[in-house]
Amino acid sequence: MDGFAQATQNIVQGFSGTLSDKLQKRKSIALAGYLLAAIAKPLMGLSTVWQGVFGARLLDRLGAGSRAAPRDALIASSVDENDQRKGLRA
Repeated sequence: MDGFAQATQNIVQGFSGTLSDKLQKRKSIALAGYLLAAIAKPLMGLSTVWQGVFGARLLDRLGAGSRAAPRDALIASSVDENDQRKGLRA
């Protein structure tokens, strides 16, 4: 179950990075990913059958995958260009 959820995260991560680059809507995509994960956490606790836990876990990993690349791009764009070069030399 967890392997399938992790695979979902990895696949979505590639698509979300491409989508955020194309749309230039990094903050919105990252926030949507955080929202999905926030919704999924209580659903896992409330579920009484394994299928519910599986669905909530997929939703959580979908959120994590969709927020990772846009969040990293937001962080990179907030660093001064001179500081970026210093980090590469360190």
